[in-house]
Amino acid sequence: MRHIQIFGTPYKHMVFWKNNAWDKRIPHPNEINVQVMLALAHGAKGIFYYNLFSYSNNNETHDGLLDFNYNPTTRYTKIKDEITPRLKGALGDKLLKLNYTGEYLQTKKLNGTLINHDNIDFIDVEDADDATTYNYHVGVFENLNGADDKYFMIINLLCGETESKTVRCSLFAPNYANVVVINIGKNYEETFIMNEGIGFTNTIPPGEGYLYQVVPVIRYGGELLTDETISTANNTLKGTLRIPTSIELTINKPYVIKEDIFIETEGKLTVGVGGELILDGGKVRGERWEDIFYINQNQTHPKLLWSVNREYSNPIRYNIWRKKNTQSYEKIVVINDKNITEYTDTDTEIILGEEQANQITA
Repeated sequence: MRHIQIFGTPYKHMVFWKNNAWDKRIPHPNEINVQVMLALAHGAKGIFYYNLFSYSNNNETHDGLLDFNYNPTTRYTKIKDEITPRLKGALGDKLLKLNYTGEYLQTKKLNGTLINHDNIDFIDVEDADDATTYNYHVGVFENLNGADDKYFMIINLLCGETESKTVRCSLFAPNYANVVVINIGKNYEETFIMNEGIGFTNTIPPGEGYLYQVVPVIRYGGELLTDETISTANNTLKGTLRIPTSIELTINKPYVIKEDIFIETEGKLTVGVGGELILDGGKVRGERWEDIFYINQNQTHPKLLWSVNREYSNPIRYNIWRKKNTQSYEKIVVINDKNITEYTDTDTEIILGEEQANQITA
């Protein structure tokens, strides 16, 4: 088996003997798997296998992925049915978009000697069943287009048929209130409140490796578990976001939404000073019409935005009323086009900073 690595060390290879010369032997399918996972965890961008066929002569025997009768071996089926689909699927697609940072954590015990390497500052990993057991590896990746996203790959170095490991991960993740942890391609996803810490367990089969992504909910989507404030620029929502009852999302910087925000009853969306909700394919929806009315405040004039009232699926018009330096509300505009769901009050100017002598409240 040969590992081809585009970045970092150019080439690596491993050779296995049938006999016990120098302790080399035919690899178990799980050992082939762990070698692939370790290569990926160190940034390998391609995996190649040989030999395909088994053959022998007077001096040597070569055991390939097919036996001497050209029948598939367990090594062949491991590669064809398990490893290759993962490399061509979600795992491989994601790894091709990431860069290996050179940081890794490895704890293994060979011949009674503990080998420990750790230069990662945001994750701790231990065996959930017995903290004194070892033999796992963690590699770290980065996404240059998402600096706050964290990626790491955990590998169970043990390859015996019954040597699954349940690992406990403790993370120091991005500086956001709500973060989600995703096992790429393995249907695990869980949201955490950051100030309560992130800790989860996952069972990893012998020789297997899992790639995890840690990303803010306000980018990935999901459900907010606690109040969140968008206080930095360059945040884009790429998945549906839910704001549940009694939870508030405050937007103090421009926030691009490519997917919908759904506000449950008495959930709250607030656009603060300096904030703006930029609709780029996404919409704001909700259970109650009064929960999906908000004002963008980062422009010179207040901009009112709302969504279609589901209780009145065919509205005739919208009337907008304003109380500005008056005792009661006055109608300021009638919108006869039911498809228009925004209005900018050009007669009112937003004043930021210190109070002004002539300021009024609208």
